[in-house]
Amino acid sequence: EDISIGELDSHPGIDIAIAGRYGAMIVDRNGVKQSQIQYEFEAEQKKIIIFNVPKTRTMLGDVRVIDIEGDGTCEYLARGSLDGAAVFSHQGKRLWSYGAFTDEKTSIDDLAAGDLNGDGVSEFISSWDAIELFDRHGRKGWAQPLDGGLYQMEIVDVDGDRKNEIIHSSAGGLTVRDGLGKILKEVEMPFYLSHFHLCAKPDEQQSHILVVEDDNVWLVDFKGNVVKKFAAPLTRFPNPRKPAKDDIFYLSEIDVYTAKGVWVKLKADQPPFLAVVTEFAALDRSVLYIYSTEG
Repeated sequence: EDISIGELDSHPGIDIAIAGRYGAMIVDRNGVKQSQIQYEFEAEQKKIIIFNVPKTRTMLGDVRVIDIEGDGTCEYLARGSLDGAAVFSHQGKRLWSYGAFTDEKTSIDDLAAGDLNGDGVSEFISSWDAIELFDRHGRKGWAQPLDGGLYQMEIVDVDGDRKNEIIHSSAGGLTVRDGLGKILKEVEMPFYLSHFHLCAKPDEQQSHILVVEDDNVWLVDFKGNVVKKFAAPLTRFPNPRKPAKDDIFYLSEIDVYTAKGVWVKLKADQPPFLAVVTEFAALDRSVLYIYSTEG
């Protein structure tokens, strides 16, 4: 689900944290395993006829490696699906969870982590009929109304003033909010924005929005300006599944659902390359692209 490199475990030196759907491991730079944990998922009892059947809440969506306190020991964030979103400790203990599907309410849209008040400790922003702030312990702060749903939200510095803002995709565009959730601006994008990834060049603080859309890899700033645009073949494939009778939702082509990217210097005296990997929602396939700065 996610790979992160840095001071992420208690022992000295650079660590590599590898977060999977059900657990995570820490390895050193030579690939030697330092530790491995399983997430302690929430369990509930479901009554089926006369029997109480245990059900484990494992459908929690995309898992990210985070460092809540900035202390060099990582935690894990499951960003949300039918069983809601959850935050797990370095040892895999469930710290808190939120937003599971109920008969009265759909499941959470997204949960993102980042420092909004400048104290070095991450807060959490959720979208579930409203945009809500939580502290590191899951205690709710403010809430702001939300007109319509959203696909994804992140906490990032959009203007280089070293203060983070909240951004999210909704109605195909980008919305920027301040640390209290109030809308600062709404930005029109050169494509329909849904899921996106943040990446920055080596030695640069400013991130850009990366999206694979319309057979291209796009890098766009927070004002909607195109920074880079690279051709990306193999962003859509014929659907290998034949349509069922009267299947009104059948798609003859399947295109990219989401993508991740990172700038990397392979040699110190050469410009960086951009590596992008795509994911398809209903196709067991990914495509890896490597671009020079010239595209």
